[in-house]
Amino acid sequence: MRDRRHIAVVREREESLGSLVGRAVDLAQRVAIDEFRLLRIESREELVSLARRAAGIAFGGVCFVLAWIALWSAVVVWLESSLSLTARLGVVGIAQAMLGAALVAWSLRGERP
Repeated sequence: MRDRRHIAVVREREESLGSLVGRAVDLAQRVAIDEFRLLRIESREELVSLARRAAGIAFGGVCFVLAWIALWSAVVVWLESSLSLTARLGVVGIAQAMLGAALVAWSLRGERP
């Protein structure tokens, strides 16, 4: 009789151990799925934020380029009384080329082989 009780207790322990392991596996799967969902949500939010910043930078860049063109156009108009149109455009072109060359030289000054 004692052997039967002992066997019953062992079986109960085995079943409870099996169900405990099963529950642990289920919980681990749920945690992994929840972590994956959270990662997807965070990634999506970061992509939206990045897209907003990129759009802002692009729009700001377009505005800057338009302002730059307007500035040089104003210089051409300002020089109207003293120079011909060809000379004014030449002055503006040379000034723009010199500024560009100075910026390129400034950006390359740190790169010495």
